[in-house]
Amino acid sequence: MKNIILHLALALVLAPLALAQDAFVTDEQAPKAPGGGGDITDSLRAWWKFDDGSGTTAVDNEGNTYPGTLEGSTIPTWTTGHIDGGLDFPDTDSSVNFGGSLLGTGDKSVSCWINFDNLPGAVCGVLADSKFAMGVNSGGAVVVTGDGGVTTANGAASITTASWHFICATVTSAGTCNIYVNGALSGTANQATGTPSTSAFNFEAGSSVSAIGGDYKMDDVRIYDRILSAAEVDQIWDFFP
Repeated sequence: MKNIILHLALALVLAPLALAQDAFVTDEQAPKAPGGGGDITDSLRAWWKFDDGSGTTAVDNEGNTYPGTLEGSTIPTWTTGHIDGGLDFPDTDSSVNFGGSLLGTGDKSVSCWINFDNLPGAVCGVLADSKFAMGVNSGGAVVVTGDGGVTTANGAASITTASWHFICATVTSAGTCNIYVNGALSGTANQATGTPSTSAFNFEAGSSVSAIGGDYKMDDVRIYDRILSAAEVDQIWDFFP
């Protein structure tokens, strides 16, 4: 359990609305948004909206190929997310296990919305498997390792408590990692010198992906088998600020 380690609404409905940072918004999504960017459903491998509301299974809304199982000594609880429903991860041993190592060494983009009740005392895992880990440190910076090794990329200290933040990491097969927070580039690094993990951990979301627990809510987890451009990251963020 202790492994190392959005839906575009109809433009006609959302465009006129001046939503605040933490406004509750609808979960229906069109594939493209105004203002540039590409088709953000292209190469979307898995998408967990966390809108299930009950039970111990998180449906994969991109074909349900990778449903997740809620588990841990404290099971995550269904709650209000940033976009419809979400999950609340209260302590160190609380996670969603997606049943396989989904992130290999190729190009990938991983994103989610997150809302911390309290920042962790050290780096707290958020999303991870054997070849990828994304977390948040005590200063509110997003930290990513793209190969499961020790080489990390750090974003700026931009995560605050009691507020929803959209975080995204893109990692190329050559090791170039970009970190985005709320649609803007927050950090970058070349991780080609890292030592890849040889272990095979399942892809997980939640507090149990690291030894340091977190106290946060999560919503709308996505995995892409390609690199999202800066415009595409901003495109997702723009529809649900």
